Amino acid sequence: SAPTVSFYKLHVDAYDFVLTNPSSEPVVFVADVANAPAQEWSFDSATSQVVNRGTGRCLDAWEPKNGGAVHTWDCSANNINQYWSYEATTKQLRHKTHAGYCLDIGTPTGTKPHLWQCHTSTHPDVKNQQLTVLSPSLDRVVTNTAFGTVLTAVGDAAIAFQPCVASSVTQLWQLDSSQLLRSTGATNKCVDAYKPENGGPVHLWDCSATNVNQLWTYEATTKQLQHKTHIGYCLDIGTPTGTKPHLWQCHASTHPDVKNQQLTLLSPALDLVVTNTAFGSVLTAVGDAAIAFQPLVASSVTQLWQLDSSQLLRSTGVTNKCVDAYKPENGGPVHLWDCSATNVNQLWTYDATTKQLQHKTHIGYCLDIGTPTGTKPHLWQCHASTHPDVKNQQLTLLLPALDRVVTNTAFERVLTAVGDAAIAFQPLVASSATQLWRLDSSQLLRSTGATNKCVDAYKPENGGAVHLWDCDATNVNQYWSYDATTKQLFHKTHVGYCLDIGSPSGEAPHLWTCLPTTHADVKNQVFVF
Repeated sequence: SAPTVSFYKLHVDAYDFVLTNPSSEPVVFVADVANAPAQEWSFDSATSQVVNRGTGRCLDAWEPKNGGAVHTWDCSANNINQYWSYEATTKQLRHKTHAGYCLDIGTPTGTKPHLWQCHTSTHPDVKNQQLTVLSPSLDRVVTNTAFGTVLTAVGDAAIAFQPCVASSVTQLWQLDSSQLLRSTGATNKCVDAYKPENGGPVHLWDCSATNVNQLWTYEATTKQLQHKTHIGYCLDIGTPTGTKPHLWQCHASTHPDVKNQQLTLLSPALDLVVTNTAFGSVLTAVGDAAIAFQPLVASSVTQLWQLDSSQLLRSTGVTNKCVDAYKPENGGPVHLWDCSATNVNQLWTYDATTKQLQHKTHIGYCLDIGTPTGTKPHLWQCHASTHPDVKNQQLTLLLPALDRVVTNTAFERVLTAVGDAAIAFQPLVASSATQLWRLDSSQLLRSTGATNKCVDAYKPENGGAVHLWDCDATNVNQYWSYDATTKQLFHKTHVGYCLDIGSPSGEAPHLWTCLPTTHADVKNQVFVF
């Protein structure tokens, strides 16, 4: 079998940025974002290449000089500009071909990283080159199962144990190689305890591997988070409400209050779209009490779900609501209810072979679409795979579509939603939702940042206007097809016309006859997703 590839984030500690490859070539240092493939990199020990997960391209530097350009390029094991070595002692990413040069943030804004001579550890600017390798796969939910709450960053100074909120980065943590317990959601903040006494305060503080108040170790056998410096003290929930965790002497496993200190480090569940392919609809939270199967709406959190480690089917869009079925009978109602791992009506298991969502408590019953309209799903006896109505129960758990940055590399501009009616090609702005797009299964090019707006072209002529319009899978002006070979975005209805940047400024993109790859102006139509 193929080897498992591990991905990491390259974090420049001094500026609290991570290396990011938002589109085809550029690399930038920007704020850390959870679940962002553009910010994840793998190290290929065989070739010495550093590969971006989002683009599949390799970190590349071709100018061995101070200020030498750094970008990504198509990976080639024979390209000597792509050979790197990470020095764990100095935390520098060194170029193996251009000896003596390191990846450097360039400026405090991180917009243009470059090569620079590798600084010594005593040089004041060595911080520009010091990168900590973090594993996004190490994000954990720190859960106190006795009280059903999870460790949460409250602002940038406090912590508490609160009910789990799906997809909340304030409830994700990394116990890193320095033994710091880092918040994923609060920038460069770590769990810190400075008074070795019962009731000693625990809060967030700027992360520092030299701060002895921030060193922790997790004891998997006893499930206690033990302080490394303040020997014999553990993180303790404090009270059942969890509003003020503190240090307390570590209890023995037989002590009645050990439950206050027992924490489970769980991987966060993935957001999934629960799809009934036979009827082309997806499970949707309707308000905070009902569910239905409805047509897919891009980027709608009401259509995202997590089947978590407690076997609760949690809504991502509706806070602390889970799918609940309380009548084990054909037609038994299914609705949303407050999530509770002790509520037996909320326990589900997914059978990937039959594609049925089976109730764990009401044995033999499955979630069923109910009717082709999907307005009132219910429980029904699980059908055999040969039953004609099994399609009513067959559900596919899909990852949501990926957001893409549509980049014209010739003019270094990206497709941008301007308000809710116009588009333009503008300079890249890190983490801007107005510059994210999805080419969905209906061949609509949907804006992530402008709600229910799609790229629409209604005049099949050179210079024909292109704008945003309400998304409609029956509107033939909104059908596009991307040719990965020529890198052109073709209009499906207006055959022979392509999206064109219009001018170097990119302020008024339009339709234009699709140009052959040998034409001097084809660069106006070449886009990288």
